[in-house]
Amino acid sequence: MSLFKHKTKQELLREQKFTKFQEMEKDFDDVTLLQNVRASWLTARGGELADKKEFELARRDFEEAASMSPNSLLIKTSLLMFYRLTKEPDRALAVIKETTK
Repeated sequence: MSLFKHKTKQELLREQKFTKFQEMEKDFDDVTLLQNVRASWLTARGGELADKKEFELARRDFEEAASMSPNSLLIKTSLLMFYRLTKEPDRALAVIKETTK
């Protein structure tokens, strides 16, 4: 029996995000810029997870990024491409409609 609890991938990703966001707070004192940098980082990590076919984990990052930076066309495009990759046309269409309002 192991004395150490093995962390799940989700727990490791949560810790990674927390650490990275703390580092970003030291570099950016503008709140809006900080949110955009965090959202961009989540989008990049979402792309890495999607490349590894870890779609549910990637979805969380893409959707969180889109909620953090709702006016970012780059992030919306990444979310749209993710939905296309995962064959979710209804969600992709919703992103398009929301973006073109």
